[in-house]
Amino acid sequence: MERNAKALVLAALVWLLFGLSAAAHAQFLVIGDDNKLYWDDTGKTVFTEPGKDEVVIVDIKDSEAAGSVTVIDLKATPPHVVDYLGTDHFPEGLAINPTGDLAVALALNGSGGSLSRDAWFAHPNTIVDVLSTAGGTVRKVGAVNSGRQAEGVAFSPDGKYLYVANFYVGDFAPGNLQIYKVQGDRVVDTGKVLMLPGHPASMRSSVP
Repeated sequence: MERNAKALVLAALVWLLFGLSAAAHAQFLVIGDDNKLYWDDTGKTVFTEPGKDEVVIVDIKDSEAAGSVTVIDLKATPPHVVDYLGTDHFPEGLAINPTGDLAVALALNGSGGSLSRDAWFAHPNTIVDVLSTAGGTVRKVGAVNSGRQAEGVAFSPDGKYLYVANFYVGDFAPGNLQIYKVQGDRVVDTGKVLMLPGHPASMRSSVP
């Protein structure tokens, strides 16, 4: 009986996603979360009873709903996930300010060079999501645009500047380096750009 009920639920989900939404031309991402076990505070494996699984449905027609940052408490024993934070579409890189309560995540936002300009999720620029880590809680406090397919990101050693490396400029031309000023929990584009002889795919900086 329980198996038949589950089959009916799955059938209803399939009809909902591919019947109703097809008419509206919506795109969905369906994620199956198999919650069979977890770890308690002592690190012991704990198995759950059947029926705890989840199906998560994400509407990826809205580009802001498709990305996330996972927050892990490294001081806990054992380390474990404590939060999920929504970001813009396709998060690619992450950098943490060495001197302040700030971090940034690069969201490609459909700006990849190999994408068709006609793709529904294509956009001309990457989005730099600004994250505050003050008080031990991670939250999004702002965003600023960068160039096309930004993949490298790093703060200056003193934490006063942010550097973002864009893989492309225009149609597949070599990339550049954009410079941003850190002002409290804001990241401001200085308008200064350093042209590069190739396509930067990553970047690192020294820390104090």
